[in-house]
Amino acid sequence: MIECFSTHESTTDCKLDYWNELLGETYVGLVADSKWPHFEAQMHRWHLADMTMIRPKSSAVFVARRPEQIGNQDTQKLILHVMHSGQCELTQRDRKTPMHMGDMVVCASEEHYSIDMADRHEMLVLELDRSTIGERVPNLDDRLARCMRGSQMSVRMLHTFLLTLWREGATQFDCGLSRDYSEILADLLVACLREEARVAPSAPAALFDRMCDAVERRIDDSSLSPHSLAEELGVSLRTLQGAVAEQGTTPNSYMVRRRMELAARKLTTDRVSNITCVAYDCGFSDSAYFSRRFRDFFGLSPSRYRSLH
Repeated sequence: MIECFSTHESTTDCKLDYWNELLGETYVGLVADSKWPHFEAQMHRWHLADMTMIRPKSSAVFVARRPEQIGNQDTQKLILHVMHSGQCELTQRDRKTPMHMGDMVVCASEEHYSIDMADRHEMLVLELDRSTIGERVPNLDDRLARCMRGSQMSVRMLHTFLLTLWREGATQFDCGLSRDYSEILADLLVACLREEARVAPSAPAALFDRMCDAVERRIDDSSLSPHSLAEELGVSLRTLQGAVAEQGTTPNSYMVRRRMELAARKLTTDRVSNITCVAYDCGFSDSAYFSRRFRDFFGLSPSRYRSLH
């Protein structure tokens, strides 16, 4: 059964205390701090077989896992974070890992880590026993606290499966299949970690990663173009195009896809902003042009897409 919690259930002065109590009883040692004067958050929580999944959404917040509060555990745990909307910086093992929409990171639960989320966001979080996948992923420790890009096929598949589970869990979910679904999740996570491990570091791959980061930073900039990206990265446009081609796409196609994905999430997670505001937030200076591109990409107008999701 999916449990639902919201800071609306608490008084204004105690919202953060209520949120910390909820976090602590879900994942021991997890604490949050926010300087935002109007902190708001909500969480869906689901125990699926031996896995605990949450889907938190909140305004700006700093979250940390404190190992001294965890104590001795009978089994080692891993915790997967998927950035569903927004962006953040995750830190573990002295490694700062920027995460953008669609990216995911696996952390060691018993070690200190923190997540700095400077704006409104939504995550999908899953904690599982390390033994569930440990023997199937060579050099697993080398894969921890490293970003797996949303551009990886296996990462997209896991993200989609998680969303499907949440959607089905909220309607008519067969609890007798919980163990089967948790095993599928573990298999998909293994595939993500194996795919990430096989990606050999190369100059083109590194350049593609740098381009991805630049696109996320400037996604609301209507002047963003392949040419301006190449200039920012200090390479020729042809060099950038060659590096991106190795990933099976083009700089312009990648920018459009990320903008469309951001627009789709904004339409469904921020129902207050009108279509023009969503267009501007996604780097379009003309809302009519944005609507045409959105329809070309999703087959629906922005307003129709919002009403159906």
